[in-house]
Amino acid sequence: MQKQVDCKDCQKNYEEYSGGMESECAIRMFQRSVSTRNVRYAKYLGDGDSKGFLKISESKVYDEELVVEKLACIGHV
Repeated sequence: MQKQVDCKDCQKNYEEYSGGMESECAIRMFQRSVSTRNVRYAKYLGDGDSKGFLKISESKVYDEELVVEKLACIGHV
């Protein structure tokens, strides 16, 4: 279990509109998965109203090596 750490010196790391933050975060997570964990995500589970999957597909995070598959959460309210 991870311990929550209070951050008193947080750095701003996103300059665009708030609606794009989820997509940008998803791309960053996919990109760093290889360098930090030696893992490539093959599937993307979304709630259906996010542009995260579209952005991941467009950015080709893993080049042409792996095409990420989209899964949908059908029970999401």
